[in-house]
Amino acid sequence: MKEKDLGVTVTNNLKWNKQCTIAASKANKILGHILNSFDYLDCRSMKLLYTALVRPHLEYVGVLHLKLTFPFLKGYKEEQLNSLNQSKRRLRGDLIPMYKIINGVEKIKFIYGVNFAKILSGNIRKPNNLRLVREINKRSSGRFNFLTNRIVSTWNNLSSACVSALSVNNFKACID
Repeated sequence: MKEKDLGVTVTNNLKWNKQCTIAASKANKILGHILNSFDYLDCRSMKLLYTALVRPHLEYVGVLHLKLTFPFLKGYKEEQLNSLNQSKRRLRGDLIPMYKIINGVEKIKFIYGVNFAKILSGNIRKPNNLRLVREINKRSSGRFNFLTNRIVSTWNNLSSACVSALSVNNFKACID
C-alpha cells in the first residue's frame, strides 16, 4: 500500500524506494526526450536543458531520498556537465543556513541550541574557533541527520577566515 500527498509517494513501511523510482523514471523520460529531440547538443546547451528540466525532478524532496535516487538515473552524469553534483549542492545548502544561524542572520530557536566545542588555548591544530560537536542521542536515529549533526565534520574543517566571514556572500565565496 502506498500514499501520495504533495507529489511524494510513501509506502506503508516508510521506505522511499517507490518515490525514488518515480522521480528517476520521470527524469529518465525527460532526458530521453531531450536526447531524441536534438541532433546535436553541445555541453552548454545540454547543461541548460538538464538543469532546467531534469534536475528539478531529482531534487524534489531530495533531502529525503538523496542517496537512493542516483542509482536509478541513467544517461548524463552531472560531472559531464561541469556542474556541482547533488551531494555537494546539498552540503553547500546546509553550510549556508548554519552560517546564518550561528551569526544571527536567521533567528532560529533550537531546543538544545547549537553545540560548540570547548576550545583549549594551547591547541593550535584546530582550523577554526567555532567548532561544533555532534549531538549524541541514543534513543533517536532521526537526530543523527539533523542539520546541526549532519555538517559537524565539514564545518569543523572550514578555515577560520571562512567561518568568520563578514557577510553571507563572503562565506559563499569562501566555501566555493
